[in-house]
Amino acid sequence: MSISISISTSISRLLLSSFSYLSSLIITTTSTATRISSPSPSPLQNMNMDMNTNSSSSILLTTEITKNNQQKQKQKQIQTYEPHCSNNNNNNQHQHQHQHQQYEYDYYEYEAPEPYEYLNNCCDDCNYNPYINDISPDPLISMTWNNSNSNSNSNSNSNDDDSNNEDEDENENENYFTPLQIYRTSIPIKQWYVCEEDENDYDGNNNSNDNNNNTDCVSIDQESRKIQIRSNATIGWDWGSERSSWFELISINAINLVDDPRIIITGSISEFNTPYPGKTLPFTKYGNHTYRLETNKELYEGIRYTFLHIKFELPLLTKVKTQTTISSISTAATTTATTDGTSINDVVNNAAAIVEINDYSIVSKIKPIEYTGQFYSSNTLLTKAYYWGAYGVRLNVERDQLNSVLIERGDRVAIQGDGHPTIATALEVFYSKEIMKLVKNVLNSTDNAHQHVVDDYIMAYPLYWCLSSINYLWHVDSSSSSSSSSDSMLTDQKLIQDISFLLDKRINDFLDSNLDITWFGWDDRIGNGWCFHSKNDVCTREGLLSFAGLVIRVTNDFVNILLTMSEEDDEDESQEKYHKKIKNMVMKYQLASKKMTKELRNVPEYPSQFGVHSAANAINAGISTEEEIQQYWMQGNKKGINDTLNDSTTICSFSQFNQYWILQAYGNMMDGIGMEYALKSIDLCWSPMMKLSTGGCFWEMSSPEWLRFMNEGDQAPHLPSYCHPWSSGVTPWLSTQLGGINP
Repeated sequence: MSISISISTSISRLLLSSFSYLSSLIITTTSTATRISSPSPSPLQNMNMDMNTNSSSSILLTTEITKNNQQKQKQKQIQTYEPHCSNNNNNNQHQHQHQHQQYEYDYYEYEAPEPYEYLNNCCDDCNYNPYINDISPDPLISMTWNNSNSNSNSNSNSNDDDSNNEDEDENENENYFTPLQIYRTSIPIKQWYVCEEDENDYDGNNNSNDNNNNTDCVSIDQESRKIQIRSNATIGWDWGSERSSWFELISINAINLVDDPRIIITGSISEFNTPYPGKTLPFTKYGNHTYRLETNKELYEGIRYTFLHIKFELPLLTKVKTQTTISSISTAATTTATTDGTSINDVVNNAAAIVEINDYSIVSKIKPIEYTGQFYSSNTLLTKAYYWGAYGVRLNVERDQLNSVLIERGDRVAIQGDGHPTIATALEVFYSKEIMKLVKNVLNSTDNAHQHVVDDYIMAYPLYWCLSSINYLWHVDSSSSSSSSSDSMLTDQKLIQDISFLLDKRINDFLDSNLDITWFGWDDRIGNGWCFHSKNDVCTREGLLSFAGLVIRVTNDFVNILLTMSEEDDEDESQEKYHKKIKNMVMKYQLASKKMTKELRNVPEYPSQFGVHSAANAINAGISTEEEIQQYWMQGNKKGINDTLNDSTTICSFSQFNQYWILQAYGNMMDGIGMEYALKSIDLCWSPMMKLSTGGCFWEMSSPEWLRFMNEGDQAPHLPSYCHPWSSGVTPWLSTQLGGINP
């Protein structure tokens, strides 16, 4: 379905915002389970903003452009499009050839065996959109796949009906998941080198070592891409967007880059412009001339930058006057003495060795899922934020799971709490049968109602799992489900049972001042990480109050989905019994919610001493009145008084995982009073990451203060992950709360 919204706004007199954000908005989704939910007037319709300047905006988006202009934009996009889809599964080198056809030099094939097939059974530009292609960091945003064929591991060029039927059967199989595919990128957006005397300057900012300037240590042939290294140096490549990749080289070479005693050659990968700690290793050689950097057994890392480090172990010539290259090893004619005074004849063959790199590339894996949801606003920041969140999630989609982090550091697994914003984004942006199966599999594997899972001792994490399960249930559409209605009902029953079990564990002690909530976020106001009362490490009161609000919020969300299920028609006796059970659960949790709400409202801190996180969770739980929100958290008439959610210096949490709940709170304020604040908070709390890295993903942690001392591409304090899907919550928020599109 497609929804177009055009809105005229004027400048608002707000502490958080000095200008109006939204002038036009388009959201599209193909989810068959989607409907527009508007129990109350749209927040955007209720904005009543006073003018305090002469500026205003009233921009209506024209969705139709002329056919000629669209064709021109489409043609331009195809010409610069990086990955190329091959419909021949046997031609694994097709992409490499396609990207190098502009260069006039001998073509060498990579010899390393790859774990997945290259992009196939797909269309490069069938999802092309001129408004968003230049904004999204995803090089595959325009690509679509033939769902009936791309799910096969075997060659699928045959038109045989039986073969196609087998593929369709696999697609309907709940235990079958589409294999990953790969593509090769050989053209970086930037390359540079640093000679030994400048080896600390890895980011290529040294103007004397521009790519077009050849010094004694490195020469780069811009036409052939051939690189020659004569002395100690580091070469760096910036590949633009971050990818789930590994690094490979070709060297047609008498010098073995792995075990030649004259040189030590290592490679590095990174998400920022210096080598990532612990990710510098020797290459592994394959065949006659291919070298791969393998930093872990799964090969892939979060890669934006790659580095090649060359160190010559034998004495070097002080000057090289002339040289004759044979393959990739050279001997020099010179009369200059060596640096250690030894005879020139003793070392000339070794010292004048030249390492030659004939090709370099990264190989990236991807789950063949396409964008079924789209977002566009005339405010580029919002559109960019939507697609950054989407891209970070896409990079972390495995064949049948969702990872919590892209760089390998020991926690690259599905985690029930981390996964809530990730699942929400996947369902909004990539909704399909495949994604529904994958999310169901993730929920089952991270369900700790009756099994131990990663980090389930963190008390908030089972509650976030409950929210993800509720979100999944909202998206279930029995009429289009690949499974039968009875199978779907069994899935619903299991999830409902386990949500109930996990909630019952917390309802009675949700406000216990000695509760070991363990972790509630990377923010000093809520504990700055870990807290254990049992170890005399007291959890902060703000963290405990925030946790209490979360318990009530999950209870209320659970009641809402149960109410919907209780209204379904009974088809047989078993369903009648099931629905009766659901109605009893509704009454049980409505009473529990009422009791907990009363207790939380009676704590001495409520509402005047609630902080940012506890106030946000109280709003999301629906326990606060409009008058309380305005008077105690939004008034902002005195500095530091009654401005809990209206202070630009304190509104950003240290992690966008926690910021998601604050963003939701703005959207959940009655009559849309918080919407303008929400949009400004996206600018304050998410945009710094988009300014400090063009990698296309949101980080694990960030602070607006980092803009004061960091440049684009720099390593951030605390070494956060630069592609952490738990920070993607802004993406589903833009669809559901700003756009009003809810399942």
